[in-house]
Amino acid sequence: MVNQRFKQSLRRRFTKRPVPWWSAACTKAVQEKWAAFSRLRRHRRDPQYLEAFWRCRARARRVLKEAQRASW
Repeated sequence: MVNQRFKQSLRRRFTKRPVPWWSAACTKAVQEKWAAFSRLRRHRRDPQYLEAFWRCRARARRVLKEAQRASW
């Protein structure tokens, strides 16, 4: 009983409304950004991973902004 209530409260608590402009390209760009970030955390001192994360982050921002602009 308590377990079921807990699952229901979590489900309601963290849901976000989907945006109409979100696409598969947006999902892929964000996933690549988080993958690059996790690689950066494993190799903190390596500038190669830092630059790769910066590039992925910039690409994700660009993809999201282009998708938002195209939806209008």
